[in-house]
Amino acid sequence: MLSLVKAGSKEPIYCDIRVHGASRDTVVLAAEGAELSGELVFSLPEATALKAVYLRLVGRFKMGFLQIGPQSNGRVVGMVKKEQVVFECVWENLLTESEGQIAAAPGRRAGAVARTCRAVVGRRSGGVVRLPAGVTGTPVARERAPAGCTFVLPPGNYELPFRVALPADVPETVEGLQSGSLLYALESRLERGALRVPYARYQYLRIFRTLPVDSAAHHEEMYVTKAWAGRLQYELVVPSRAIAVGAQTALQLRLFPFQKGYRLASFSASLVQYYAFTDDAGQVYDDEAVAHRAAMEHFTDVAGCDPARGNLLVDAVRLQLPFSVPPDLKRITQDCDVGASLIRVRHKLLVHIVLLRGPPDAPGKKTEIKASIPVMLYISPLVPVQGRTVLVDNAGRFHIRPGVLTDLFRTRSADSLPSWDAPPSYESRVHDRLYDGDVGSLASGSAPPDSAAPRPPPRDSPLGLLPPLHALSLDDLSRVPTYQQQHDGHSLPLHHLSPAYAATAPPAGGNSGT
Repeated sequence: MLSLVKAGSKEPIYCDIRVHGASRDTVVLAAEGAELSGELVFSLPEATALKAVYLRLVGRFKMGFLQIGPQSNGRVVGMVKKEQVVFECVWENLLTESEGQIAAAPGRRAGAVARTCRAVVGRRSGGVVRLPAGVTGTPVARERAPAGCTFVLPPGNYELPFRVALPADVPETVEGLQSGSLLYALESRLERGALRVPYARYQYLRIFRTLPVDSAAHHEEMYVTKAWAGRLQYELVVPSRAIAVGAQTALQLRLFPFQKGYRLASFSASLVQYYAFTDDAGQVYDDEAVAHRAAMEHFTDVAGCDPARGNLLVDAVRLQLPFSVPPDLKRITQDCDVGASLIRVRHKLLVHIVLLRGPPDAPGKKTEIKASIPVMLYISPLVPVQGRTVLVDNAGRFHIRPGVLTDLFRTRSADSLPSWDAPPSYESRVHDRLYDGDVGSLASGSAPPDSAAPRPPPRDSPLGLLPPLHALSLDDLSRVPTYQQQHDGHSLPLHHLSPAYAATAPPAGGNSGT
């Protein structure tokens, strides 16, 4: 039967995939498994007939490098290459259903969910469903939509929600390794029929897993010690095995000389990243590289060390070496396991201590102390981190802009920290306030001893436009804004739909690469 509905020829004025997360293209899972949610937003300039509004989340693993091996007649060069879809989630039609279905995941065979969209588009006409203009939400229940029907959408702005419960073993994004990667993309299509080209939109998405506050790794102190009877003893301490990417830790060293004449020459630490890939034949390819190094060579203010005599150890010495983890995912990758050993990333601190024994004016006998301390690196939305600039073309292929980094997390205010934020330290207790029932006392209370007197905000600033504190009730202070109130603001007029995030200028120059 021929369709009498005009399909519409103009493309959408605006189309965007908005994800609820730490930023526009980054989702941080705070626990073992979490919900991924958002909205597909588009604006139609004219009445358009659609068969379905399709959405797909896909994670692709890619490995490629040259392998050089020895042979009897010389060296041989071989290409090692592998591509695989390790995760896939499909929304058949956002006009009738907002819940996604997991089509592929680690340890799970891919089902027929990925083919359902083509089946829906290819069905014979089952009638026409006319929708109201400017729909927000899922407009039609799935059981009320006839099989193979056509949906007629009037001109207007549309906001279709989507969500899915991600499994606990969902792989994390890996974008900084030279030989392999795991990248996610969201693909939306406005299907117009079997013989018409759909309107497609692609968006890059990062998925990370953070550590909860009560994780044992946060409270696990790494301790290494060794003693040589009658000569020397050392102790190395890292306060926490878990370190956030972009954060700083302190490596503590204690030296106990039991003999005279030891001089401290240097104290250094290197962060080593180990990674491994597995091909289809089960062959493992691994490598490691130094991601960051910190060192101390001057010990002028160290108790127990005499710099006037060549850093002679006259008593027990205690040192603290500040160590910063690189803040970008091009130089460092978080600890992760992807699939059945497709990608494995681990880290350790290599400590090197050099001691000299002999007079200061002579080279002396060198004593080297080396120790290895395993650490765990993870992504925290509270620590500024930069990632690589990844673009997705109209065919769904990934392109990485060389040398161009982007901020992963937008700035958060102190009162909007997520639930996995660690409690304040003891030194920060003076900033806490007790509520005694008088709202006005919050504004007139004394300031902490180490803070400056508060200043009233300018009248033209956002704070200056707020009502005075004494005019607010306790219910006003306790009210939590919804996500839409926080991010989207007022409703947008027809054909003037703008993104919910500040637009950034595209990076200039640079060729596509992987």
